[in-house]
Parts: sequence; C-alpha cells; structure tokens
Amino acid sequence: MAAGRHAAAEDLLRRALALRKQAVDTHATVQTVTRLGAALLWARHPDRALEVLEPAVGEFADLAPDPAFVALEAQYGRALFLSDEFRRALEVMERVLEAAERADLVGVLADALVTRGSALGFVGRIREGLGVIEIGERLARTNGLTSTLMRAINNRASSLYDFDPPATIELTREGLELARRVGDRGALFAMRGLLGFGLQLTADLDGALASFEAGLAEEPEPADALVLADGVIIVRAARGEAVAEQLAELERLAVGITDSNTAWTTVDAPAWVAFCDGRFDEAARRWREGAARMPGVAPGWLPAAGSASLASGDAAGAASHLAALDATGLHTPALELHRGRLRAGIAALEGRSSDAARGYRDALQGMLDLGLAWDHALATVEMAVVMGHSDPVVGAAVAIARPVLERARAAPFLARLDAALGRSAAEPPPPTRTSGTTDAGTPEAARNASIAPS
Repeated sequence: MAAGRHAAAEDLLRRALALRKQAVDTHATVQTVTRLGAALLWARHPDRALEVLEPAVGEFADLAPDPAFVALEAQYGRALFLSDEFRRALEVMERVLEAAERADLVGVLADALVTRGSALGFVGRIREGLGVIEIGERLARTNGLTSTLMRAINNRASSLYDFDPPATIELTREGLELARRVGDRGALFAMRGLLGFGLQLTADLDGALASFEAGLAEEPEPADALVLADGVIIVRAARGEAVAEQLAELERLAVGITDSNTAWTTVDAPAWVAFCDGRFDEAARRWREGAARMPGVAPGWLPAAGSASLASGDAAGAASHLAALDATGLHTPALELHRGRLRAGIAALEGRSSDAARGYRDALQGMLDLGLAWDHALATVEMAVVMGHSDPVVGAAVAIARPVLERARAAPFLARLDAALGRSAAEPPPPTRTSGTTDAGTPEAARNASIAPS
C-alpha cells in the first residue's frame, strides 16, 4: 500500500482474508476486512470498497463497541464519503466518533475527524469542515499518526485553495516532505498534484509543471497518475502546446476508474484544451455537463463555464452558469470573487459599462489580495475581450497581468489579450448571444471543489 502498488496490495489482503476466515478468528478477520477496504480506497475504488465493508458492518455488528468494529465502521464511513454519500457518511461518523472517544481509540478518532470534516465541506459547511479536519490533524501530529496526518494535510489543503493559496502551498510542501520521509508513494503523488495546482494559482506554471512531471516520472499506477496527467495537460495547453497524445494517454489511464475524485480529469482536461484553443461553446458545454454529473467539482467548473460563455459573447449562457453556481449555496472568498467577475462580464455584454468596470475592478483587486495571480491574469484577458481597451480599469489590470502571462509563456491568452486591446475604442464588444450553452443541464447540489480527497 505504501509503495502505491494497489493491485498487489489488494491481492495479498484478499489472500490474508481467506486465511483469517479459515482460522475462525473473528477479530483478526474484521481487522483484515478493514485493511482491505482501506487498500481499495487508496486505489480509488470506493465502489469495490463498499462491496467489502458494507456487508461486514452488518455481519459483525454484534461486536460493537469492540475497537475492531469501531475501526471497521470508520473505514465504512470513509468509503461512503469517497462514494459521494456525504450525509450517510456523516451519520456513520457520528457513531464512530462517540465510540472512539469513549474507548480512547485515538487513532480511529483522529482519522474519523478527518473524514467527518471532509464530508462537512462537501455538503457546504466548508469552514466548519476545515476546523474539524484541523482537530484531527492536531491529534495525528501529537500522537505520531503519520497516515492520518497525511490524509488531513491532503484534505485540508484541498479546501484551502479558495481561502489562502499561499498557505495551501506551504501545507502541501510539508506533506510532500513527510511522504518522502516515510516512503508513502500514494501520499507523495497526491501532494505532487496539490502542490502543482497551488503553484498554478500563483501563476508559477514552471513550478507547477515540474511538480506534475516529477510525480509522473516515478511511474504511478493509473489511480495516482490521473490528476498529475491532468495538470501537465493544463499547463502545456495554457502555453499553446499540442497535447493530443497526452489527452489520449489520460483517457487510457482512466479506463476502469469510477471514483469521481479522480475521474473528473477526463472532463476537465479536454474542456480546458478547448478553452485554450478558442472552442468556447465546447468548453462551456463540457464543464457544465460535467458539473451536473460530478457535483463535487461544480464550484470550479461553473465559473470556468461562465468564462467560456463570456469569451464567446454569450451573456445568457454566462448568466445560466452563474445561477447554477448560486444554487449550490457555497460561499468562499474565491467563489465570491468569481461571482463578481461573472456579473461584471455579463454587464459588459449587456452594455452596462459602468457596472462592468466597477465589478471587474473589485474582483481583480480581490484576486490579487488573495494571491490568485493566475485567476487575475485570466480575468484581465476576459475583461479586455468584453470591454475593449478604452476603460482605464482595463489598462491598469493589463499592466499587472501581461508580465504574469509572459512569464508563464501563456501564448493563447497573450494572443487573446493583444487581439482585444487592438480593437478600436469605438468598436463594440462581441455581440451578446441569447442562446448557446444554456441547455447543457443543471448541476445537482454541489460540494466544495477539491483535488482527490482521501
């Protein structure tokens, strides 16, 4: 399991389970079932983990509150969480936390707190969830619970993107060093992905690409490779490089992967490539339809779909994506900035230039304050496209964003910016469309976007 050899780990544990059952040792059998479930979850097979854990919880229920059963139920709750059964997971974790506290099972308690906090974030209680994860993290640090500590770092960092990107980078660097020190390859790949996306948010595309490629160089199994491959595609497409081979490889890696926490990459990568190539309707459709199927990433994809619609002059489509985002009920500092950006873009396409300038100014300043240099640069390109170059707000933002895009070598976005700034001040913005991407589907209730929670 530590080596990231998921198929081998599963085979060994299934053989161990058969031997345990022959020996008629109930406690040992429960412990092995629990470990097998954990192995399947690390391999990104929550459906198969539930097939093992759910019947075991029923079969061995008479053991409660024995520590072996409490640990089994904790893993069952984690499997529900990773299967997007968030509210059921929270119900299970309430029982687990009470039993673990009463029996002084500190290891189970710490891990269950991480699961509960993560599930809370996915039902929209993001700040509360972060606090609960942090309690589990502190318990893990105090008691030397390395695996739980890495889970806590992974899951807390995933949510911190929207609150404090620099803190996310600092936390994932710690997680990366810890994974290296203990030789946990699965955690190392996860931290490589988290670090790469964190660096991208700060517009350090060189650092992001180096992190993704360093992970792939260690030849992870498909479950661990997907997020890293997605990151490579995103950076290279942002630079205008051909990525057809990488997209084909990502599809190959995804065969048989059912976990939405990694399968989202098969939507995100081609949508982003379409966006970089200027195929805006396709990008908006892919992100919007993906948000309906995978609500966990809807908070990231709906603003992206809005950007694509704005780029094509589709105010109605952008308004539809914004309404879908509002319907999630999720609020974070970053999401509020993107809401403001979308409202400003819609105002620009509708000819309300003063509202657009004011909205973009506030959103762009907020992105700089939060440390979202990459989002600021892309939002500046978007503003230039929908507003032209006559407003001083555009010129001030471009002065900051252009050097960022140049350092990132983001050729498609620089070309888009130059084209927008070359438009005559008397020339109107792109025509507002009344249809386009609005029929792509409505997302289900969304949860906080994250990168492969564990």
